[in-house]
Amino acid sequence: MEQSSTISLDRVSLWIRAADIPIAFQTERVIKSIAARFGILECFKTPEKLVPNKFLRFKVSIDHTKPLLRGLFVRFGGEPIWIAVTYESLLVFCFCCGVIGHQFHNCKEYDHDYPIEVASMKFGASLRAQSGCKGTPGTVVYTDGYAD
Repeated sequence: MEQSSTISLDRVSLWIRAADIPIAFQTERVIKSIAARFGILECFKTPEKLVPNKFLRFKVSIDHTKPLLRGLFVRFGGEPIWIAVTYESLLVFCFCCGVIGHQFHNCKEYDHDYPIEVASMKFGASLRAQSGCKGTPGTVVYTDGYAD
């Protein structure tokens, strides 16, 4: 059993949805590569049928002391493509600095002498995945020990 003094409290597990990945690249290898940019991959789901405009899901352990990623550029053979992401069950996070655990009015980076509109901040509610369907029907979950 782990000692309480050795347990890391700076990580949190979140399901992330990555949208608009070209169908030909909706593969286990690509999911692993994208997930690695966010944190430590815990598991992921791939659809049994590849459907355009659906999202891929993966669960990662992220360092919640660092800003959330709003997305990333991925090169699929040619020009880089922006892959926007959303986070499932994302509770309190700062729209100013993107860190989980506080809101902008408690943020060290927010300049209270020169307030800005929430809509002008770098991060926003659009990072929260819409509730409802988690994944697509008929998905396969790969967890510990999945094949490379």
